[in-house]
Amino acid sequence: MSDILVMESLKDYIKVVTKLRDYVVHKSLRATSEELLQSNFLRLHRSYIISIANIKSIEGTIIEIANSKIPIGRSYSKPVLGRIFNHGDLED
Repeated sequence: MSDILVMESLKDYIKVVTKLRDYVVHKSLRATSEELLQSNFLRLHRSYIISIANIKSIEGTIIEIANSKIPIGRSYSKPVLGRIFNHGDLED
């Protein structure tokens, strides 16, 4: 779990991006989000879940994790940014 950076919805599958490699799993993002520790992961778009501890930077409504730039969905923006800035695990 600590190696997971990003999970991306691909219809009936999800792409799990880890520090070492990517995996494609036959499962929905919704079902996966229900199984994850909510304190470590954050759904920030209808198509993405990220690891809070691996956020590199935030610029407007874009979050950078590893070499990926993930958009924050409009309806997720307020709770996501509030949760990130209250989390305390981000690097300066």
